[in-house]
Amino acid sequence: MQQDVLLTDPAAFGGDAALRDYVVRAYGTDRKSINILMALGIAFWGWIMLVPYNILGQTYRGLAFLAPFLAARVLAGGRTTSPAGIASIAVFLAAWVDTNMILTRYARVARARLERLAESPALDTDCTLEKGLLLHKVLGDRAGGIDEFRNALKMEGGDSTLWNLAGISLCRCGAYRDSLLAFGRASSAPPYLARIVKTFRTKAERIAAMGKA
Repeated sequence: MQQDVLLTDPAAFGGDAALRDYVVRAYGTDRKSINILMALGIAFWGWIMLVPYNILGQTYRGLAFLAPFLAARVLAGGRTTSPAGIASIAVFLAAWVDTNMILTRYARVARARLERLAESPALDTDCTLEKGLLLHKVLGDRAGGIDEFRNALKMEGGDSTLWNLAGISLCRCGAYRDSLLAFGRASSAPPYLARIVKTFRTKAERIAAMGKA
């Protein structure tokens, strides 16, 4: 099996490095979760703004907002109506808008890639897995993602990293037996995925053994 073809194929994930890194390396999230976290941040714990950036795969971008936010909070000394206090709120609101814009951009690139894949008369295993990942992790279409992963399971070959990612997505969707089949198609996991693959594979094995898959 090929290894990490998605990291070297310029067409994978629309050729967009940020989207590729989000799908491959980030935990993943949705708009509702982002907005809940940011609402909690502005109401109680400002530092929590870094969490959405982390699960979006944009930690360093989040730090660029967190640093001036914390500096303004210190200068404000708890006085939210002071110039520094107002500045801290402005920075936080800018970060809130930015996280939503990141999700919007990911979705736009994903839809464009799916349109391109739809033009192909026949998709290979890797493209079918990629389609499932874009549907589930980026666009939040669980049913569509599961369908594509199941289509891929009927096909031969496939990149090990894509199979591991499919296994994770299927486990998160509650399709535990399919998840184990996907993990079984991967010859190995790259170092940056090894821990999370082990976590989700163990979960799928435990639940499948209980007959709840």
